Amino acid sequence: MENKKANVAAKYESNRSNKPHYIYFQHDTNLSFGIHLHSSFEILYLEKGSLITTIGNKSISLKEGDTATILPNQIHSYRTRGDSKSTLVIFSQDWIPSYGKAVASKQYENPFVSYEALPLLKKIESEKNHFLLKGYLYELVGEIDKHCVLSDSSYRDGSILEKMSDYVKNNYMKDISLESMARDTGYSYNYLSSIFNANFGINFSRYVNCFRIEEAAYLLSTGEEEITDIALECGFNNIRSFNRAFLDLKGVTPREFRKSGSAY
Repeated sequence: MENKKANVAAKYESNRSNKPHYIYFQHDTNLSFGIHLHSSFEILYLEKGSLITTIGNKSISLKEGDTATILPNQIHSYRTRGDSKSTLVIFSQDWIPSYGKAVASKQYENPFVSYEALPLLKKIESEKNHFLLKGYLYELVGEIDKHCVLSDSSYRDGSILEKMSDYVKNNYMKDISLESMARDTGYSYNYLSSIFNANFGINFSRYVNCFRIEEAAYLLSTGEEEITDIALECGFNNIRSFNRAFLDLKGVTPREFRKSGSAY
């Protein structure tokens, strides 16, 4: 079992958080997806191969027949080891409000279980009747809940992760710090520090740099701005610090990244 998180910035996926009665299916070969969070439920079933799945500070290499359950506002990521085939469903909390209330401010001690979820996932994906779909979703989380143990979460306010992510997203071009976040959001520095360290796995400065580099990579891939202008636009004080941070996180310089035509 692994407990080391990737040194990349977690993204808050608002498109999977703010829509009523949202449900989405995804079928993947060799799934890899960086650390992210949203306020929906997410359940993944591994059909074939192995897949390293991280939820919070817990990581495991899933094997065929395993199911992973991500509760709202839990940071998670996927990384394929070898070949894998998987199915996942993401759905908003309003589909199963009673379950959402039961797991609020909670976490599963064992979110990775051996459970044959695929037949039920297929029924959910093909079902068009609203009431039957709701029943199948309750059946899915009920079956999973039989195998899992709930405990108190390391934080009480799940929305704080969204607020922290939003603060960085809205202010990354400025000179920001955990102290400025505490001042601007009204939370205490010690509270934010404890939440951040427990859930993001890297210090705040590196998190901000990771976010800046991802934004810069997007601009390098999709536009023709001068690299120096992109560096300043993304919050770096000079091109030297930008080049160093980009090389550290991407393994190439910004110029090499653009020249290679890397897709974002």
